[in-house]
Amino acid sequence: ERSDNATPSEESVSFSDSGTKTVNTSWTLSSDGTYWERLHILSPNDMVSNQATFTLDCQIPTAYIYSTDINAANSFKALLQNNGYTVDLVKQNAIMSTNFDKYRLVLIGPETGSGSSWGDAGGSQAERIKDSGASIVGIGAGGASWTGSGRDIYVHDPDDSAWSQPFEITIPSSRVLTLYTANSPFVAVYLPGPVSGIKPIGRQSDNATHYPIISKDGRYLLWGFSRPPSAMTETGQRLFVNTANSILGIR
Repeated sequence: ERSDNATPSEESVSFSDSGTKTVNTSWTLSSDGTYWERLHILSPNDMVSNQATFTLDCQIPTAYIYSTDINAANSFKALLQNNGYTVDLVKQNAIMSTNFDKYRLVLIGPETGSGSSWGDAGGSQAERIKDSGASIVGIGAGGASWTGSGRDIYVHDPDDSAWSQPFEITIPSSRVLTLYTANSPFVAVYLPGPVSGIKPIGRQSDNATHYPIISKDGRYLLWGFSRPPSAMTETGQRLFVNTANSILGIR
């Protein structure tokens, strides 16, 4: 018997003598809450066991790496924690002492690197994060090849789940969306044509070959804009959550 009042099928266990036996069951859940199950013995004597109570927490464990901009870190934390994530803020100099295996998502803050320079000279910090197996969202300047300033994005593929799940984003006929209330510095990846494993999501509205929002191998995502969620429009905030969910395989 279960707390959701579902009617389970009856099963039998035979005893030839006194003793104990193990019984198993499964129950698929998709929402947070406290639940219980118990055994109901029908024969030879009708009785019920104590309830086995458990709590399910479906929130996604996330690490946000920052070096100096705690305000941006807290802004991203607030946005994600309002949308099903738990976020730990990790100072960049604490990367080597942090266990990233417990995280499903790692966000790299925009002020943690520039161009091809990120982390310690030997690359140990980057390898530690990569080896965790977590999905990774790079924000702002790290590792991209084009810099600029703007607030708009051109929708590359309106049928991509990034524009509809979990938040439905209305796409105008121009396919140009405003993500920020004012211009934000951004970096963009130069992509003149299709490349295996690369999925363009949002293109510069005034440049046909540069993409500030782009993913790689279904695990890595570049959100090229530097300004935090507190400077985003509602559309920008919704798109950020959608893209984070997308690389985690959440639909």
